[in-house]
Amino acid sequence: MLLAALVVFVTFEWYYIGLDPSEVTFVSDSKTSQNEAENAPKELEAQTIKNFHIVDTKEQKKELDLWAIEAHKPMGLPEWKMEEVKAQFYSENATYTVTGKTGAVDEVKKTMVIEGNVKLTSTNGYIFYTEKLRYNPDTRKIISDDKVSLEGPPEEKAGRLYLEGVGLSVEMETNLMIMQSKVKGFKTMSDNRVMNISSDRGEFSGKRKSAAFKNNVVIKVDRMRVRGNYAIFQYKDNRLDTMYMDGGIHMQDQDKSGSSGEAIVYFTEDKYIFRKKPFVTQNDNELIGDEITIFNKGQRVQVKNAKIEYHDSEKPK
Repeated sequence: MLLAALVVFVTFEWYYIGLDPSEVTFVSDSKTSQNEAENAPKELEAQTIKNFHIVDTKEQKKELDLWAIEAHKPMGLPEWKMEEVKAQFYSENATYTVTGKTGAVDEVKKTMVIEGNVKLTSTNGYIFYTEKLRYNPDTRKIISDDKVSLEGPPEEKAGRLYLEGVGLSVEMETNLMIMQSKVKGFKTMSDNRVMNISSDRGEFSGKRKSAAFKNNVVIKVDRMRVRGNYAIFQYKDNRLDTMYMDGGIHMQDQDKSGSSGEAIVYFTEDKYIFRKKPFVTQNDNELIGDEITIFNKGQRVQVKNAKIEYHDSEKPK
């Protein structure tokens, strides 16, 4: 029977690796006596393998390594149930490692589910935590519909990025990791200030250090609050250096508010630059120019090609 199972795997390019025949046993899933088990129908028997390892290849390229401390399945059925699971998914220039307490894999459809304290780590150091992941070999995607938390790469010179959200999609064809909704979290910057961030969606590269946020993006540092529809972090020397924002920017702090078409935040200099028809309202005056810069924790404002519009009561005599 084991030989027959092996033939099936070879046909579908799935292979058991390094199995010790002494570790392959047949047990009954039925909680019956030994005599009853011996007389039980064959479909109640299960194949059990310790130190389980499967490799999946396609066109001579490895797509998946799958390990488990122990795996078993009923005779005649395609699904293996696994304990203490580890899987490595391979894409172009990136690897995604997933661990969990239990799992199930269909040897025919090649679909997979991993559950219980699930941890997914990308090659470049992003770590996601959730309770359940599933893998679809047809789309080459790892999916979760549950709550997800994220830790950014650990080598950042300032604090790591921490986020929570709902839903995760890891697309191995594009090496894009997507937090699907309700994204919120924080990052400690190099001067120990804390940046809070929220958005409808977060996108992270599996190959390079890149983090983008889309739709209803809100960034808050100290008393400065900036809203837009798109923001992307830009790193330099393993440190968050700048952030570019686009899509109807709105800014507000203790005594100023304004809007623009785009904004660039320089974190190390504590500088905010607003471009594309920017204006800032301060002390009931509207500052207009080609470019408006706010720095020194919002205490200074610099306007390029400035024009100041006064209210009627404030115009010079």
